Amino acid sequence: MKADKREEAKMTKRELTEEQKFKIVLEGLRDETPVVNLCEKYEISQTQYYKWRDMLLEQRLVKKVV
Repeated sequence: MKADKREEAKMTKRELTEEQKFKIVLEGLRDETPVVNLCEKYEISQTQYYKWRDMLLEQRLVKKVV
């Protein structure tokens, strides 16, 4: 694989606010959109979504948002 192809394959790092993460997780918990589609929409990995979800359920994300 050429170097430019590898660069395209890498996910770009974006900084999302705690509030944005909270809203993404809530959208997933409401079953409005399947998680796979939600992750594509916001360009995040499913692993990242589930980490944020777990943080929310443990109240760690809520404390930062409120």
